Amino acid sequence: MTPNLSSLFKGAQSELCTRLFQQTAIRETGRTTGAKVSAFCSLSLAARRALSAVMLVSLLCSLAWLPLPFVAQAADPPAGTISPVGPTQTWTGTATGGAPSANEGTCVEGVNCDTYTLNVSGTPSDWTGKVISIKIEWTNPANDYDLYVHKDSNAGPVVGQSADGAPDTDESTAISPSSTGTGVYTVHVVYFSVTPLVDQYRGTASV
Repeated sequence: MTPNLSSLFKGAQSELCTRLFQQTAIRETGRTTGAKVSAFCSLSLAARRALSAVMLVSLLCSLAWLPLPFVAQAADPPAGTISPVGPTQTWTGTATGGAPSANEGTCVEGVNCDTYTLNVSGTPSDWTGKVISIKIEWTNPANDYDLYVHKDSNAGPVVGQSADGAPDTDESTAISPSSTGTGVYTVHVVYFSVTPLVDQYRGTASV
């Protein structure tokens, strides 16, 4: 006997519909009721698609309320490039401050330290006889910032630093790309003891 292809198709469609609804439809106490499966599958294809779209939007809206993971803050702007002829790069701190940090090892990025990435172009020989002066400044001498410069990343070697105590309104150091190489440097500023969000430092890197 030749199989009734129309019946087979409808049966397969019904089973698929049921499984899809069991996975995506509104659930009660962790279970999907048979009545709801039947009601859903009796709808037209267009109606099922519309209902599925509504449920998807509802799911996405619920996910939007989930807390986002913490994202570390960088300086503003987060990076810049300097060549043997300049230009001078400037940036501003963005960390919140308030919680004192004794050094780089105890600070939390975005809370009591932040990072500016300085890309040094050219070759080491292009920098012969030249250095990059890196300086941070602020207004209130009671605040205390510390300055560290690393090669490649904050985990790389320290190639310059300045960590004088208060009272003071600036820290400065210099790097020599002819000796330490070109490429990426990170300017890591620690908010050793700073009034929160009142007196952000301003950074410069110049040839």
